[in-house]
Amino acid sequence: MLKRPAWLFLLVTASLAVFASVSAGAPKAGATSSSARILFASSRAGAWTLYSMNPDGSDQSRFAGNIGGIQPGAGGDGIGVPQLTPDGSEVLVPSKGTTAIALATGARRPLANCAGPVISSPDGTALACSANTSKNAPSIYVIEQPGGPKLKLPGTKWATPAAWSPDGNWILFSLESDAGPYDLWRVHPDGTGLQRLSRWSAASPVLWLPDGRAEYVGGHSANLNRFDPLVVLDVNTGKADILRKIASPASAAWSPDGTTLVYATNYYDARPSRAIYTVDVSGSTVRRLTPKGEDVYDSSPSWSPDGTKLAFVRQTDSGVDRYASEVWTMNADGSQQRRLTQPYPDEGENVYPLWVNGPVAVTGEPQPQAAGSALKVPFFVAGVVARNARVAVAPDSSDSVTDAYPTPPLLVWHPGSRRPESLVGALCGSITPEFFAGSRLAITCNHDFLDEHEQAILDFDLRSRVPAEPLYAYSAFFGRGAQFGTVVDGPVFSGGRIEFETSHWTGPKGRKKSQLPRQVLWAAHGSHRTRLAVAHRLGTLVAGDESWLAFTVATGIEITSPRGRPVTRIRVPALRLSYRVPAASYLLTGSELLRFGGGKLEGWDVGTGALILDRSVPARAQLQAADDSYVVYSIGADLHVVSATAEKVIHTPAFGAGWNNVYQGPPSHPVTAALSPAGLFYAYDVKSSTFPGRVVFVPRSKLPR
Repeated sequence: MLKRPAWLFLLVTASLAVFASVSAGAPKAGATSSSARILFASSRAGAWTLYSMNPDGSDQSRFAGNIGGIQPGAGGDGIGVPQLTPDGSEVLVPSKGTTAIALATGARRPLANCAGPVISSPDGTALACSANTSKNAPSIYVIEQPGGPKLKLPGTKWATPAAWSPDGNWILFSLESDAGPYDLWRVHPDGTGLQRLSRWSAASPVLWLPDGRAEYVGGHSANLNRFDPLVVLDVNTGKADILRKIASPASAAWSPDGTTLVYATNYYDARPSRAIYTVDVSGSTVRRLTPKGEDVYDSSPSWSPDGTKLAFVRQTDSGVDRYASEVWTMNADGSQQRRLTQPYPDEGENVYPLWVNGPVAVTGEPQPQAAGSALKVPFFVAGVVARNARVAVAPDSSDSVTDAYPTPPLLVWHPGSRRPESLVGALCGSITPEFFAGSRLAITCNHDFLDEHEQAILDFDLRSRVPAEPLYAYSAFFGRGAQFGTVVDGPVFSGGRIEFETSHWTGPKGRKKSQLPRQVLWAAHGSHRTRLAVAHRLGTLVAGDESWLAFTVATGIEITSPRGRPVTRIRVPALRLSYRVPAASYLLTGSELLRFGGGKLEGWDVGTGALILDRSVPARAQLQAADDSYVVYSIGADLHVVSATAEKVIHTPAFGAGWNNVYQGPPSHPVTAALSPAGLFYAYDVKSSTFPGRVVFVPRSKLPR
């Protein structure tokens, strides 16, 4: 049995300060939960934004926008974790290095290119953080506040500050030794007294005990461990006592009275995995607070000011809410677990809760601006689809940075209305809106990471703005001809329902190439799906409408019924394509199949297979939309609207290069367009940091006859 340390009795009667927490700076002990609010980061606006809410989840109000790029789940609990200052008056966010935002007013002040974590001196007159200069690697600097001179501490290159001692004499920091283990060091704030203290670096916040010793979870290896020791360290002698070993924490926080450490186990451990525990300061009692055996992953615990409750983040790993991290609360003993935020219909992903006391400023959401037949949106636009007088506007996103910079929402707009409806897009790496079907909008939701690809089809109900997920597919690619997993083509709208095709690849397993055992044609409504056809080769589904489906096959195009029954085989000539010429596009418009590519616009009768249209177009033109009356294609920033007797060119001020520090960049196609019975919708981007996206509606009466 572990022996209870002699200082424990003193600890429970003393008033202790907690320094250098990853989620540091809890308001002073003694404050009541009734006056507390929860501050958290949200992706709902398409960039990481801070919101506050009551402890029961009510009154969710936007506090500060554009707090920089944060990446939950990367490198343990995350990169760019917001943290509070020790007095609880400001929150530090990873914008422009590190920026301090006053809770009461929203006023911002930069912190000399600091990178988190940031630790404060006991009297609040200075802070220490890792900072980079143009000529040197990051080192720890001591910076007088507010905005005073800064001093580089020797021997701290690539170091991470851990804690400032209560007497102000020492700064503790973790430092990797020659690409090996991390050690704990100390140095005076004036740069003197540099000394290696212990092989146990700080893998948690540091709690200062009444006798001047420091208690923390010790980390030693640069690699992820399964268990780490709870260490009590004499900062003067370097003598370390190990109380017990606990599961390696990804994040941790000491209770306001200093008696309990709450911690979330590391994301990458197999056992235990992504669970929240508490351990008392003596190390004698460890308790698991979150459930076992369920498909949930818990992280980022944060204490309420009175120590009776915990806020934390929970993520599920299945269903349409997959990857949605949401804020929950529970009692300090793990009871009464309650979700406060939701992924749909408005909220997206919500992470890193912090308890705060006192007033929190409120700011308004940046809203799209509509004026008649034009709409300005606060993000770059990737594409549009239309039905009657409504258009769905898809945001552009750079999938490789989606975790750090969330995908903005989709917008559904009716020209003449003041404000479009928004649909959550933050859980997707990239979005392609496919089609409207009454009150439903089908999209593809993709995630790409290195050689891995995840693809889901989501069916949004526009009345509730909550999607169903008829399909989730995973595939991996390791070079040409070596893919395995499931690839999805479509969806299309045919036979009054969503239809799509899946191709199931198996890995090489000794063969030179992967194998395609089968392809399946599906119909879906909501989350329910039905197999319509299964074959070794169906072809690749490239187009569909109410009456027909089109598959590319080795000998041309196969036209089928909505149930996949063959109707016509159309033999089409091969196209001359290159990396500079867009791949061919296909559209079904009533009784015609159109192909656009290789400098040709061609059309065939779907019933007979006869060629009925053959027209030359610029080789780099891209097909945007077509119906019985018009074909619309783009060349650069210009949009060409072609009827049977006339052609109209719409010149737009679109640009196709450049970057935006919030939304990452414009789409690869400068102009996109969609046709509906009401008219033509087209979208493009301009050089604007506030409203870079534009959507324009042209009534059919103003299109060429």
